[in-house]
Amino acid sequence: MGKETRKIHTVSELTSDIRSRLESAYPFVWITGEVSNLSKPSSGHLYFVLKDQEAQIAAIMFRGQNRQLRFQVENGLKAIGFGRLSVYSPRGSYQLILEYLEPSGAGSLQLAFEQLKIRLEAEGLFDAACKRKLPFLPLRISLITSPDGAALHDMLKVLRNRFPALSIEIAPVRVQGQEAAGDICRAFALINEKRASDIIILARGGGSLEDLAAFNSEAVARSIFNSEIPVITGVGHETDFTIADFVADYRASTPTAAAEAAVPHKKELQSRLSAMEKQLTNAFRKQLERLREKNRNRTEKLLHPSRHLALCRMRVDDTEQKLIRRFQRLLTWKARQASWTQKAISPTLLIRRLQKDHETLSTLHKGLHLLLERELHQHRMITKNLTLRLENLSPFSILDRGYAVARVLPGQTVLKHTRNLCIGDRVEILLASGTVHCRIEEIDHG
Repeated sequence: MGKETRKIHTVSELTSDIRSRLESAYPFVWITGEVSNLSKPSSGHLYFVLKDQEAQIAAIMFRGQNRQLRFQVENGLKAIGFGRLSVYSPRGSYQLILEYLEPSGAGSLQLAFEQLKIRLEAEGLFDAACKRKLPFLPLRISLITSPDGAALHDMLKVLRNRFPALSIEIAPVRVQGQEAAGDICRAFALINEKRASDIIILARGGGSLEDLAAFNSEAVARSIFNSEIPVITGVGHETDFTIADFVADYRASTPTAAAEAAVPHKKELQSRLSAMEKQLTNAFRKQLERLREKNRNRTEKLLHPSRHLALCRMRVDDTEQKLIRRFQRLLTWKARQASWTQKAISPTLLIRRLQKDHETLSTLHKGLHLLLERELHQHRMITKNLTLRLENLSPFSILDRGYAVARVLPGQTVLKHTRNLCIGDRVEILLASGTVHCRIEEIDHG
């Protein structure tokens, strides 16, 4: 192709042309795949990849669209999405801009329900240890429900039939639609702020999963958990379970069952009270009869005061005689001890003991003196022998016998042979009496 016929595109022009053709060819498409490489930046947008076994495509869902999702997008989720294809010019890559996303298979509401249930259970909102005990007989009950629903009329009928004097507060809320969860949360906050009720009943009739969406919301679950007043739920039919039921202190199968669980039947209480009154009366009579019998027995055992005084006098006399005998024995024993002590300190005995001790001391003194003289004599002999040995070994004794010690000056090294001597060295000769200084003039090595 010649230069005059070929068209050269810039990168921007080519990318813009590709984007225009791609968006025209695929204005909106349905797509299914598995979510991977999910990213949730602070902007609120969702970035991820939809993939199958052979290919993948980048996808983005802006904040305005993902805020409408009723479930949490997670890696590994198989989903069906609806959106349009476009090209991201800075990277030259095509991507899918999603307007709608739902889980493949299970509905979005069911998936949202399961995800929220797992998360709240991990936080401890369903723990049995957090459940509050329902009061036995509440004086005031607050009903959070729709003012137009059949559930309210059923609960009022049950409550008035079971305990007519009960104080009932109705907190009207919407139980269906986008505003229902907010109404329920505000009702919980208001009732807890007043703190006038003993129990809160949250109820509505049955419905689909979409109809019960408010009772599966996180906000309502946390309002129930944070309530300082015990909460009973009666939502839907017996087979319906909501997140609110798991968090509540008591879950009733229906609104009517919730009202029955909140308040005991007055007639049943009256019947129980009558039976308990009879039991207490019979028990009181039996106890009174036992006390009377015990009193009679004690009365029979009681002595006349004059007889009691006579017995006391006899006990006093007996005690007095025992004390006199014990005192006499003590006096006899003390007299014997005094006699023994007097004999022990007699002057004659003391003198004899002193004489004997003096003789013993004199004998010990003589023996000690002899032993000391013997030891001194032995030590003197040892000292004399050692002195003689030292004198024999002393070099001065050798000098007295005519020997001399020669020392080389100036170091005064003792001269033992002639190898280290030189002509002219100074020598000091130590005699038995005095010292002679000489100079070497001749050496005979022998």
